[in-house]
Amino acid sequence: MTTVHVNRTLRELRKADLVSFRGGHVKVINRKELVEIIGFDNEYLR
Repeated sequence: MTTVHVNRTLRELRKADLVSFRGGHVKVINRKELVEIIGFDNEYLR
C-alpha cells in the first residue's frame, strides 16, 4: 500500500463519519457500519 492509497482511504472513512482523527489517535465513530463496509469477520479471533 502506498501512502497515497492509505490517505485516500482514511479520508473517505472520515468523510463517511465512520472514524475521526485527533491528537494522533483514531476514533471509530460508527463501528457497525465500518465492519459492514470492510467485510470484517472476527471468527478467526475465537
